Amino acid sequence: MPHADAGRLLDMPGSAQHNLPDAARKAAWNRVMLRMAMNHKNQVRLDAPFLCKNSRLEIAVQKCLDQFVEANAFSFKESSCYKCPQGQRVRNLIARS
Repeated sequence: MPHADAGRLLDMPGSAQHNLPDAARKAAWNRVMLRMAMNHKNQVRLDAPFLCKNSRLEIAVQKCLDQFVEANAFSFKESSCYKCPQGQRVRNLIARS
């Protein structure tokens, strides 16, 4: 399914995501796109932005990966990236591509 079709499916009237606030709809769209990307052997763009659940900001894949690896390698337990499941998924996605 192409990138644009996934966005249209989420915004169609009658879909569960259609009536959500913009931030929730964007998060749902990001989850769908992340799942689709994880199911395909595509190259991951490190400069591609996505919505980080912990920081509630849009960050680049590279920044997420750097912060996740640093927090876990040095056991920075006060970091929001420490043992972050979304960061782990990003790391696995990079490893597969």
